[in-house]
Order: sequence, then C-alpha cells, then structure tokens
Amino acid sequence: MLFPHDDLVHVFELSANIWTATRTRLEARLRPLSMTWPQFGALLALAESDGVTQRELGELLEIDRTTTSVICDSLEKREWAERRTDPADRRVRRVCLTPEGRRALAEAQPIVWGAYAAISDVLSPDEVAVVVPKLERVYAAIKAVPHSYPIEAESGR
Repeated sequence: MLFPHDDLVHVFELSANIWTATRTRLEARLRPLSMTWPQFGALLALAESDGVTQRELGELLEIDRTTTSVICDSLEKREWAERRTDPADRRVRRVCLTPEGRRALAEAQPIVWGAYAAISDVLSPDEVAVVVPKLERVYAAIKAVPHSYPIEAESGR
C-alpha cells in the first residue's frame, strides 16, 4: 500500500486500485477492436445521451475539455461519432453517435460486460445492496470537494 494505514485512506486506495486494474484489463480486452477504454466510455455515454454538447459529454465522463476534444477527435476519425453544429447556437457542437459507432459499441459491450460477469460472484446481491449506497455516498462527498486548494484559507492568512 502506498499510504499510511488509515481505514478511510485504505478505501480510497482500494477504489483507485480497482479502477486501475479494471481499466488495464478492459483496455487489453478492447484492443482487438482498436478501441480504448475512454472511447468505450464515450460511446456508452452517447448511446444513453446522444446529441449532448461536447461540454456535456466531458461532464458525463468527468474529464477535462482537452481530453474530451481528443476523444471526440478519435471517435470522428473512426466514424463512430460526428460533431454537429447546434442549429439554435452555432457556437455549440453536439456529439452524435453514428450507425458505425452503434455497431462498434454493440461489439464492445459483450466484451466489457463479460469481464464484469467473470467477477460477479465475488459479492452476493445482499453485499452489493449494502456496499453500493456507501460507495455512492463517498463518491458524492468526493465530488463536493472543491477542485482548487485554498492555500490562504488553510494557512490562516
């Protein structure tokens, strides 16, 4: 473990390790499709919220504007999505899934869901029912923490 032993820190560290292990394994599974994990996430988000603005897609994925732009570029290059100008506001770009993008997502989903299914017996449904609400509370608390660190306020200046 990287950090001093503290139960709450351990929760954060385990969560980060779970995320890293998941991404590493799923990236490897998606590689034969020439698809990255971020591309999969974007396709999945667009399948649920097609036609969102590029900014909204970034918010859904919780990534910065530059990364969102890079992912959208890669989706357009593969013809999995296209950015369309919003007729109501020409400054706004809406990201739309293409038929090819739907096909790629349909091909990738069983690969991803299969990986999750392989570990589905680790927790019983009762355990999942207990753990998920607790993790959602931790997630909400993390999202409530400001992005910037108020050095002046913390140091008493």
